[in-house]
Amino acid sequence: MNRCKATSKTGLLSAYMGVLSLGVFAVPPLANADHVTVEEIRAAASVLPKSMVTWADTVLLNGHIVTMDDRSISTNPGSIVEAMALQNGFIMEVGSNHDVELLIGPDTRVMDLKGRTVLPGLIDTHAHPNPTGVKVGTPGIHTAMLVEATAAETTSKLAAYMEDEIKPVHRPGEWVFVRLVENPDVPGQIQGNVANWIRTYTDVENRLRTEDMDRIAPDFPMTMGTAGPIGKTRIHGQIFREDKDGNREHLGGAPLGSAPDPVDISKLDDMLAAEADYHAHVAHGSHLALMINTVATKIVEAAIPGWQEWLTSAMLPGVDNAGPRGILGALEHRPMTDAVLEVWSREQYVQGILNVLKHAGPWGVTSVYGRRDMPQMIDAHIELAVRGEAPVRYGMQSELHNNPMPFWEGVYLHKRIGPLFDRLGPAPQGLQSMVWLNGIMTERWDSLYPGACLGEDLPAPEAIKRREICPNPSGDDLVELVFQEALKSRWRLAGVHLVGSEAVRSFARLHYDAIEAGYLTKEEVRAMRPAGAHGTVVGAQPDVIEMVKDLNMLIPLNFNYMNVADAWIRDYGPEIEAFVLPARSYLDAGVKIYGEIHYGPIFPNLEIAVTRKINGEVYGAREAVDRVEALKMFTTWAAEWSFAENISGTLEAGKWADYIILQKDILDSEVVPDDELGQMVVLLTMLGDKVVYQHPDFDLEFN
Repeated sequence: MNRCKATSKTGLLSAYMGVLSLGVFAVPPLANADHVTVEEIRAAASVLPKSMVTWADTVLLNGHIVTMDDRSISTNPGSIVEAMALQNGFIMEVGSNHDVELLIGPDTRVMDLKGRTVLPGLIDTHAHPNPTGVKVGTPGIHTAMLVEATAAETTSKLAAYMEDEIKPVHRPGEWVFVRLVENPDVPGQIQGNVANWIRTYTDVENRLRTEDMDRIAPDFPMTMGTAGPIGKTRIHGQIFREDKDGNREHLGGAPLGSAPDPVDISKLDDMLAAEADYHAHVAHGSHLALMINTVATKIVEAAIPGWQEWLTSAMLPGVDNAGPRGILGALEHRPMTDAVLEVWSREQYVQGILNVLKHAGPWGVTSVYGRRDMPQMIDAHIELAVRGEAPVRYGMQSELHNNPMPFWEGVYLHKRIGPLFDRLGPAPQGLQSMVWLNGIMTERWDSLYPGACLGEDLPAPEAIKRREICPNPSGDDLVELVFQEALKSRWRLAGVHLVGSEAVRSFARLHYDAIEAGYLTKEEVRAMRPAGAHGTVVGAQPDVIEMVKDLNMLIPLNFNYMNVADAWIRDYGPEIEAFVLPARSYLDAGVKIYGEIHYGPIFPNLEIAVTRKINGEVYGAREAVDRVEALKMFTTWAAEWSFAENISGTLEAGKWADYIILQKDILDSEVVPDDELGQMVVLLTMLGDKVVYQHPDFDLEFN
């Protein structure tokens, strides 16, 4: 496969011999036809019409180029070569220095790699980076408060805090945003537990209540919750006012900028650095939980008619009367934010997406696959691609059905759009080489800790089992119906939360039901490659693995989620350790696994996959993988997740010239021990023919 306009060394030699035999051009004879030199090729080319010869734009020589072209489940990285020739953003050829030197023309740029290691650009199979880094404010008072051991104690504390600290500086009608922060003095408390106080499918007696918010704030709009852009500080007692342009006025507590705030969205670098840890310590798929009081609900309902009904019937059917009670998660707060709190311009969205995508370069990431649930974000990705400014390729899954609309409109949305299965995956060139469709997805099929669906695989106390969010393949909530109708309409389901073992079974049964009903054949399902996300406690039960193999389901694993292995063991006992990210078991069963990071540095995740160690503890040592297998999860195999294996994931002729240069040889365990894999430094990240990242200490020298 050679999609670029290029002439290989064989083609050059053939052209040489051809014109020599014609006797039309004064071509100098070869000294040795078995070992043609660069000088002889150049001499020949100099007398040929330019249309007959195409040289490489760029050539890399004297390298340790790991092509990763072995696709098998093995520790073989594939061919390792010295040189690579590139043209128009594609790879012309990989091979020895001599082979590739034949493609060096008068204007070719030549880089001496000096033995450095080159890898294919890394691929994150599950990420949905949000626009940020743009100075847009959420007008109102922002503060944060450490919670107590129970929801009732926290409510009492909040009432006193509002009376003593907030109301004296509050202006009539002003919004108040309270971030609830987990308390390090409360044993075992993490953000996910606090989020559960807002939802009612856990302990209904230990929850935060809308009526208490209305008593605390009867005449002004107020929100409180665990995360998100609402409540822009995590510093207990800090109070500031923000205007629509992002300007802040300090009102109390810690001075602005004086204390660490790892997930303050106004600090993009800090937020991204904390991303993996953050996602490993939240609950219930939506990753956050918020409440708004009655005054706020009326304001939002006026701006988005049908808002309360949408929350109750479509988005949170498992939460009692969610709309009137003002219960929100990650998906639900965004329409409110866009329509009422932060009104972004189109250009602000474009720049916000650009800012966050620029962070992929230092991580060595050249392709990201993830959901997009807002038209504004899809538009921003497309606009960046049209402008030629996108620093990373983006394969997206539609989650548009989660926008405010009547219930049945959401159910049939993708059916009305029509089947797009035959248009999934990237195109070699043009707009669809930068932005393409992977299918549709949802984060509501299963949940991260503590709500993963394990079913009967593992017993636990009733209070623990009650937290499990288990989907019904033949159910009638929005997500279940959307998926049923999607398969009828021949859409691929991809990026779906498959965190627990029973959720994998349910996802498989959903597809078996579609096969039995005659909507799809098994061969068509296998060709669709139904794909999950996270895989935290999927386990390795024989029936689960058999379903995965039978339907060609793709199971990504995010090793950062080993952060909560201790919490899983505390809740379910030591038996669950065998369920945690069972990489080795899947590979030994002949099932590939796929790397995901939720947008962040990939090499620390890779280190955990190899060492099974996090925070000084080792979990499930027998499930460790080799570093080459871990690299395949983010290169060779990862490309299959998005139907991109014929154009990316390896360094082969005809594929995109997406590659990275590393500071050290990642394959040499003496140079880079297992416990130092996470410290790998990327010197250069190339996206086709564009430099998207260059390390400050790396000189990009061409001869």
